[in-house]
Amino acid sequence: MQNLIQSTIFVISVGLALDAAAQNSVTVKQAGNLHSGNISQSQSANIEAQLFQSGHGHRANLVQSGNALATMIEQEGEGNRANILLNGLGHIAQIQQDGQGNRIDVEIVGAQISTSSYQEGTHLYLRTAQTGIGNTGIIDQAGDSSSVYFDQTGDNNSGSVYQVGNENLVTLQQYGDNNQANISQFGDRNAFHLVQEGNSLVAPSVFQIGGGQVSVTQTK
Repeated sequence: MQNLIQSTIFVISVGLALDAAAQNSVTVKQAGNLHSGNISQSQSANIEAQLFQSGHGHRANLVQSGNALATMIEQEGEGNRANILLNGLGHIAQIQQDGQGNRIDVEIVGAQISTSSYQEGTHLYLRTAQTGIGNTGIIDQAGDSSSVYFDQTGDNNSGSVYQVGNENLVTLQQYGDNNQANISQFGDRNAFHLVQEGNSLVAPSVFQIGGGQVSVTQTK
């Protein structure tokens, strides 16, 4: 564990029993100054938490409760924030931020849900919420004023978002089961809105390069 120049880390790990607690692990590496990290693991077994922060003034909060959970948070740059909550069974969360003033909020409740999020830029904001069983989400954005809101509520939904441009906005919501949506945007002032409420809906793949707004609503 490395803490340099007024960086802090606060860890709570409480297992179901002594033998279960021994299977939990926390790894923290911090380089730079004025970082803060809070990691809480309770009523849990087979949980892994990794926190890597370098640069200046990052804040990370991680709460894990359940079994067979794994989270990795990596932040570089200045003043980034990550708030992660995992509750349930078999979740995986990978969070990476590089830049200045970025924020990621992730809340996962259910079972066997995976989330991968990457941000590189300035003042980017990403919010992810997944509830159910077997949902997967991949979000990758590098740009100027991009924002992504991501909600999946049912089971076995799959959603991916990729952005590279300026002033982009994506809102993706899937409420039923077995839905799928893939969004790619490169460009200047893009916006995308997708709502799928039923089951087994597959949205047309959306690929934008510069300009345009797209909104897709499917109910079944």
